[in-house]
Amino acid sequence: MNSTSKIPFLTIMLLLCSFVLYGQNSDVVNVEQVLTVAQIDSISKSIDSSKRLVEGIAEGGYVNRKGGWETYDLKSKTGDTLFRIRHNISTGLYRKTTFYYLNKQLIKSSVEIEGCNPSTKRKVAYSATYYFNNGKPIKVINENTKYSTAPEMVKQGLSFQNNFYQSL
Repeated sequence: MNSTSKIPFLTIMLLLCSFVLYGQNSDVVNVEQVLTVAQIDSISKSIDSSKRLVEGIAEGGYVNRKGGWETYDLKSKTGDTLFRIRHNISTGLYRKTTFYYLNKQLIKSSVEIEGCNPSTKRKVAYSATYYFNNGKPIKVINENTKYSTAPEMVKQGLSFQNNFYQSL
């Protein structure tokens, strides 16, 4: 190689290394790729522990029924990107559902149903976890169709997501 051909070669190598390093350190994940369950768990833990996100709350009661509901959204500080929804319903039983989103795609959901005993200590009666890629389940843990199904969780998760973005 002569000295004039070394410069473009070095420039190309430097650019290639920059792209590779940026891709490894970037917080952006392309949901088009199939995420593994381990990656989704890592992303959901990162969302749960992030100090850069803000939480909003909505709550209400049911007419002619005992109990109520509360919905917490975890979003970017600018309020324009949704990362998590927690929806709790109490009507004798306590049902907690959580939905995780990445790049406007549902990636994980979980549901827990707790029963109350007279001493007001709650006991988990049912729990299930769902992992999704492009709206399709890639793993389902402990599903009992009497309490929840993957299509129902997708429908509910997308409904919460649509309501969030429509309210902007």
